Amino acid sequence: MDGGSPILEFRRVEKRFGRGRALDGVDLAVRPGELVVLLGQPGAGASTIVRLAAGLLRPDRGSVVLFGQDLRQAGRDLLGRIGIAFEEPDLDPKLTVDGHLRYRAGLLGLARGEGRTMATRALGRFALVERRKDRAGVLSATSRRQLALARAALGSPPIVVADRAVDGLEPDQRRVVLDQLAGLRTEEGAAILLTTAEPAVAEAAARVAVLHRGRMVFDGTGEGFAAAGPGGIAGAFAAIIAASDAAGEA
Repeated sequence: MDGGSPILEFRRVEKRFGRGRALDGVDLAVRPGELVVLLGQPGAGASTIVRLAAGLLRPDRGSVVLFGQDLRQAGRDLLGRIGIAFEEPDLDPKLTVDGHLRYRAGLLGLARGEGRTMATRALGRFALVERRKDRAGVLSATSRRQLALARAALGSPPIVVADRAVDGLEPDQRRVVLDQLAGLRTEEGAAILLTTAEPAVAEAAARVAVLHRGRMVFDGTGEGFAAAGPGGIAGAFAAIIAASDAAGEA
């Protein structure tokens, strides 16, 4: 794992919705240059983590810390330093790919020329150059995900949080998007937090965290995760979940 103080940190975070507990004492830290795969079945709480990181929710207990500052006291400038790509991209179907990026550049306060330069770079990184004039409403599922990631990565934020950005894609399409995220990390030094419900996504990850029923039940190296049970990655995930359920019933 890479060293340094965490860019994004969850400290004993609890979050309830009515009588249901979405997160139960979650600890998670993402450090500079890391790519962390957060693996969890639907309903495990991963999307709640993304919404907390975006400042859209506040924890009921514990704290979410970004660049050493509690997000409850964070201003717009601080939140502008984190890129978020949601599971269902909030894209205007009538706006072009390039238009989405230029609009984001304006929100970040970038000068027109700088915004244009960064938009061009994002289009190239996420293989959208030929789609730049297309409206978002006609894009394929893969291209929509790539646009959401390009928008999140605009302005070179130190961390990008991507919620299920590769889930449901065909293996070759998934590999393309994962390589694009890896390039964002290696070439620009961004930390990446990628949530997923698909164990195969964790196959090449240096660090894997597993969220189950709102609790962090594993956080370690990819090698440690793969060794957690028989049958490869899928077997390891099943073994971790089974052990957590058994401990909860004891």
